[in-house]
Amino acid sequence: MLEAKTLNNVKTMQKVGVLMELNVPEFEITLEVGDYVRLGRFNAETWSVHYGWYAWGGNRPVCGWYLTNILTQAVKPLQYTDLEDIYIIES
Repeated sequence: MLEAKTLNNVKTMQKVGVLMELNVPEFEITLEVGDYVRLGRFNAETWSVHYGWYAWGGNRPVCGWYLTNILTQAVKPLQYTDLEDIYIIES
C-alpha cells in the first residue's frame, strides 16, 4: 500500500513497512531513510537521514524527519532550509 501526503510542496511517500521517502521537486531531491547528506553550512560534516520520534534541544519528542551527525550522533530536525542547503546525497 502506498500513502502520500503533501504539505507546502513537499511530498512524503511511504510504502507501508518497506520504504520511507521524502520527495522535494522544487529542489530536485529525493531523500530516503538511511541516506547520508552534507549541508553547505556545516562544512564537511556528514548527516544520516531518519524518520520517526526524536527529541532535540531539550524539547518534547516529536515525530518527523531528522538528521543525526555520523560522528557525534547530534540530532537536528530536518528543516525546509536544510533542503536548500544539501549538496551531497549518498545512499
